[in-house]
Amino acid sequence: MSKPMLDDIQVIKQISAHVRDTGESALTAGDKAKAEKCVAQLLKCGAALDQPDSLALLKLVGKALIKMAATAPKS
Repeated sequence: MSKPMLDDIQVIKQISAHVRDTGESALTAGDKAKAEKCVAQLLKCGAALDQPDSLALLKLVGKALIKMAATAPKS
C-alpha cells in the first residue's frame, strides 16, 4: 500500500476516534442527543464503507467504525 493511502487511513481513524470521544464526553456531560448523534455518524460512515463493492481495506475500516459505535457508551 502506498504512503498516501496509509496516511489517509490514519486520518479516517483519527476522525473516527475524535467522534467517538466527543460522544463519550457528551454523554458524561449529560448531552444524550449529541452522544447519540456521534454514534449514529460512526454507524453511517461504517455502513457506507462496508459495502460489497468497496475495496477490502475500506470494508475493514467500515467494520471497525461499526464496532467502535457498538462499544460506545449507551445513554
